[in-house]
This record gives sequence, C-alpha cells and structure tokens, in this order.
Amino acid sequence: MTTVRYKAGEIRHYNFTAQDKLFLDANIWLYLYGPPKPKRSSQQRGAFAALTVSGR
Repeated sequence: MTTVRYKAGEIRHYNFTAQDKLFLDANIWLYLYGPPKPKRSSQQRGAFAALTVSGR
C-alpha cells in the first residue's frame, strides 16, 4: 500500500492556475455560499474569487 502525504498551507498564499485540477464537491459550495459563517468565511470566499480569476 502506498501512503500519500499532503502538506497543508495557507490558502491565501496559494496561486491558482488554469492547470490546477480541483474537485469542488457540494461541501465546498455549501460552506462558501450557505448560511452566514464566522469571519473566516471571507478568507475562503477570497480564495474562491482568486480561483475563478485564474480561469478555472
């Protein structure tokens, strides 16, 4: 069995590109556009805006 390790980082420091392969499931959409959340949702919405500007 192969173990895959991921290193999580600050999303606001990630530069989205058109070559990124992303899978945004319903949980992401509900988190971004569902009922109002605490302040950190604006950070997530900013990351999504950067994603859409990148041409994805």
